[in-house]
Amino acid sequence: MDVPNHNSVALNASVPLALKRAIGISCTSQRIVKPDSYPSWHALCVQQQMHEITDILDKKSNRGVWRRFLMLALPVAGILVLSSYLFLQSEKQLHLDTVRIETAHHIESQAKNIRVEVKQAVLHVKFLSKHSEVVEVLKNDDIHAFDELSHDFHSFAKYMGVYDQVRLLDRNGYEVVRANFKDGEATLTQEEHLQDKSNHDYFNQTINLPDQNVFISDLTLNVEHGRIEQPYKPVIRYAAPVIDSDGEKIGVVVINFLGKVLIDRYLDATDVAGENMLLNANSFFIHAEDENVTWGSMLDSREDHSFANSFPDIWNGIVEARDGQILSEDGLFTFATVSPYGLISQDQPQGSGADDWVIVSHVPSAELFADSENSFQMFVKVNLLMLILWMIVAWLWARAESGRAAAFLKLQQVFQTKRSLLRQQLNLQELERRSLARALHDDMGQSLTSIQAYAAAIGKSLTEKSSETVGVNVQRIRDITTHIQKSVRSQLHDLRPASLDRLGLSAAVQDMLEEFSQRESITCEFVCESALPRLSDGQNIHLYRIVQEALTNIAKYAQAQHVKVCMNPSEGRLNLLVSDDGCGMATIEESGLGLLGMRERTELLNGEINITSALKKGVSISVKVPLEMKI
Repeated sequence: MDVPNHNSVALNASVPLALKRAIGISCTSQRIVKPDSYPSWHALCVQQQMHEITDILDKKSNRGVWRRFLMLALPVAGILVLSSYLFLQSEKQLHLDTVRIETAHHIESQAKNIRVEVKQAVLHVKFLSKHSEVVEVLKNDDIHAFDELSHDFHSFAKYMGVYDQVRLLDRNGYEVVRANFKDGEATLTQEEHLQDKSNHDYFNQTINLPDQNVFISDLTLNVEHGRIEQPYKPVIRYAAPVIDSDGEKIGVVVINFLGKVLIDRYLDATDVAGENMLLNANSFFIHAEDENVTWGSMLDSREDHSFANSFPDIWNGIVEARDGQILSEDGLFTFATVSPYGLISQDQPQGSGADDWVIVSHVPSAELFADSENSFQMFVKVNLLMLILWMIVAWLWARAESGRAAAFLKLQQVFQTKRSLLRQQLNLQELERRSLARALHDDMGQSLTSIQAYAAAIGKSLTEKSSETVGVNVQRIRDITTHIQKSVRSQLHDLRPASLDRLGLSAAVQDMLEEFSQRESITCEFVCESALPRLSDGQNIHLYRIVQEALTNIAKYAQAQHVKVCMNPSEGRLNLLVSDDGCGMATIEESGLGLLGMRERTELLNGEINITSALKKGVSISVKVPLEMKI
């Protein structure tokens, strides 16, 4: 029949409210078919809820592990990712600032050194134009002065080491004296090899300059006899007019400054990142890492190679700013402009002379952030290692925390189960006491009343001297006392089988099987291949009750024809097997007091119990307990 609501409420009350809240179990009433025995029904209800609690606990435990793991791992992962990003940005900015400072200082230093070289060359050419023998040679054609001047030009070219040619030209542009410097040696050009330079721009511009003015040519490739000298020799020509005491221009002094000196001393002699370039005012390359793009202003085959063609926007910025830095997607450009005529506070000759030179340092984007990328990769590797280690720690921590929570809930479950079993045990005790009281009242009480009645009848018969009636009453008393004896023996056997104490476990189980076979009309077989060792009282009674409960279940549910009980000691354990050939079960549900009691008794013996069954193949109950366990 259906269980009333108040029974369901009582059932739910047996599970702690905190436990139900913790695992989310419903506290609504359930409909369970109530067996004939209230304790069995109550055990079924509790066991069903315990199974439900266990399933939910397992699911909640798994979810709890992942939840705790994510709560621990995700914030740390986020912090590491954010720190990596901030580190990359700060490292990039730091490296960029470092490169900016280094390249700016380097370009400024290069420009300063080149300006110093220009000023020194101007002073040198002015000094030579004022040499005392120069006027004597040009005006008076003094042989002694010519020799002195040739010697001085030779010594000047040799010891300065930066001037390719030191020359004196007369007012008609013809070379009078020329000292050459090549491969560390200075030489004087013989008279027959002197050339006419009257058609060269530097002569025509210089001869018309006022006193104290200097002509500075652009940085170009040297031309001899109308052809570009091979290998390429970049030079800067400094020229100053020679003026006599009357203020008449009588000649020109020219010195050819080796452009390679500037490149070797200042442009290539650096360990600063990036490429150093020297450009003319039209953005053509004078110096670059790729020599095939240089001198586009003089070589027709390279006229398409210019900085403006490669970086038009950057070139416009350089022309506008003249000095500074530009950061673009192509990298960092640092530049400085050198104006030779601006250094000597002299106007540039119209249409000729040196225009601006631009020193440029280019650090490509890939090189600009290469070091920061390497640092970032190392930082990321360290962070990944820390993240992996933290995830392992977080996972173990989460499992430990969830394990403790699950253990706590399971302890509550076990505690509740124990309370339920204790309550059932008390109920059983009350039932046994009630049964015993009823037996004593209904059977022995009535028998004793009958004895009293028959004893009174005997007394009366003796008074009346009726011997026949006395004999009948005495026999009835004997029958009643015999019945009382059997009833008491039966009650005592149920409470504690006497054969167990007198004959031992093996004989007591055999007697129980014989009685069971006679009572239930089921064939029983008992197998005990070797004598059992001496067992404690606790072991005896628990094993006996396990067999007794198994037989009770067989009688109630199995519909069996044959029962077999095997009991054998082996390897320090006692193996007990109870099997039948009954209808069996599709699934094993330990929902009743019988199976629960057997499992509880097995656990008290520190043993193992295994129950197997299948439909139409009976049930097999295997119990293994250690013999050294004494209770």
